Amino acid sequence: MTFFEKRRGAERLSRTDPKRAAAILEGIQTLEAAYGSRVVPIDGPVAEWAGLLGAKDKNQRDRALAATARIHGLVLVPRDVDDVCDCDVDVLDPFVADPQVQRV
Repeated sequence: MTFFEKRRGAERLSRTDPKRAAAILEGIQTLEAAYGSRVVPIDGPVAEWAGLLGAKDKNQRDRALAATARIHGLVLVPRDVDDVCDCDVDVLDPFVADPQVQRV
């Protein structure tokens, strides 16, 4: 999961449960401090590749993650493999009985 998605969820939650949202944001800051050097950014080459994956509004964030994995030679572990089909990226579906890395 990306920091963007976590922050977006916490910001939405702040409207209804500001105390819980603050705790989540604090947790995100802790994660960023602990793992910041291991974060793979969405940089120029990733953004360019993501643009080639399709201009549809649907699944933009999933496709940005797929582009990041593709550019950096990583295996993507998505919640729903269908969201990144036709992205020419290696994925691992942890929700199947015998998970195997496959190119989709």
